[in-house]
Amino acid sequence: MKIKNLSLTLNNIKVYTILLVIIGHVLAIYTHLSLFPHIGSKVTGLLYNLIYSFHMPLFIFVSGAVYAICRDKGKYSTWSELIKIKSKRILVPYITFCLIILFPTLKVLGVYDKTLFQ
Repeated sequence: MKIKNLSLTLNNIKVYTILLVIIGHVLAIYTHLSLFPHIGSKVTGLLYNLIYSFHMPLFIFVSGAVYAICRDKGKYSTWSELIKIKSKRILVPYITFCLIILFPTLKVLGVYDKTLFQ
């Protein structure tokens, strides 16, 4: 398989594993371990356990393979370049999401450590 096709295939698998992460988090609401165990069912619990049995190891494996391919192409020549690129792609959206959505939501719902918002 050519590197370009392999990279595309691995990126597609990453998309599917990200979707499984999202589905797994949604299904977590419908398990006996959630805050609302009465709305869960055996089917959602089984699906949740199935997804959580493989999706994160698969995501880590595929991400490592994509990193190796990109590194071979010369994309991440130094650690500082890798950290700079990943900070822009991961930390900036994460911090923005927390400041705009997460913290205000926690404040409104009253689900927070009071020292955090004083």
